[in-house]
Amino acid sequence: MEKATENSVTIIVLTWNKLKFTKYCLYYLYKYTEYPSWDLIVIDNGSTDNTPQFLKGFQKTHENCQIILNSRNLGFAKGNNQGIKKAKGQYIVFLNNDVFVTANWLTELLNCIHSSPNIGIVGTKLLYPHNRKIQHAGIVFSLRGKPFHIFRNQKSTNIRVNIQKSYNAVTAACMLVKRSLIEELGGFDERFRIGNYEDVDLCLRARLKGYKILYCPKSEMLHNEYGSSRQIERFNEIAKRNFNVFIKKWGGLFKCYIDPALTLSLKLKYQFIETIKNLIPSRILRKLQKMLSFVFSFY
Repeated sequence: MEKATENSVTIIVLTWNKLKFTKYCLYYLYKYTEYPSWDLIVIDNGSTDNTPQFLKGFQKTHENCQIILNSRNLGFAKGNNQGIKKAKGQYIVFLNNDVFVTANWLTELLNCIHSSPNIGIVGTKLLYPHNRKIQHAGIVFSLRGKPFHIFRNQKSTNIRVNIQKSYNAVTAACMLVKRSLIEELGGFDERFRIGNYEDVDLCLRARLKGYKILYCPKSEMLHNEYGSSRQIERFNEIAKRNFNVFIKKWGGLFKCYIDPALTLSLKLKYQFIETIKNLIPSRILRKLQKMLSFVFSFY
């Protein structure tokens, strides 16, 4: 790895097609990143659109940007691990190319991680662009050991999503990590391949080392989660495969990580949702989720 520069931040953006999202991501990144000492690494995982050509031109006009062009899709974990090896910052931010940052996003994340020496990872408040409701405000575990976004689809004004607190995990759609910690952990576990659960796995490994995982509601941004129903189906296939990897790796240990935020009423609601989901075909379930979004607000 590169030698770390004190108080500096390296932002790693992983791309695979979706050039439109990448352009907006980088535009807002440079518009709203006011922190004086930061650099950018963009890793393209074998895009088949014009992303590689765009990035080559972008690098020429942005001195603090370097790009890595892979000939094929190496997956989320391996791609980001490439960036970690090239990072110069004392802190590293992992940022999806479909996430658009807002004012003071990085300053707020750094304020959180500086608030206590045992905080190793900090996550952000992510909102859906179309309705400004919560996409991510912390990750907890179900009774079956499945990680999920506890406040998904809640209003962003809900007092519970505006409280800074520790969680079991946060999403790597936007995640700030201490450089020393990511080195100690050896990066993301590449057994998760394409993507999903490697961020939760990283957080659990950090917790085993004695670090806290903090949710920072003052760092707010938009997340264009999924792009089409076809992508959702592909995402679900990957998620199912990686969940099996996750369970095999952690076994029964997940019971030690059931979050206090998962109250009894929420546990009962989650069990009800899981029962319904197992009984109803996925095509019909998607329609019901739209009609009864309040029922699924915590899943």
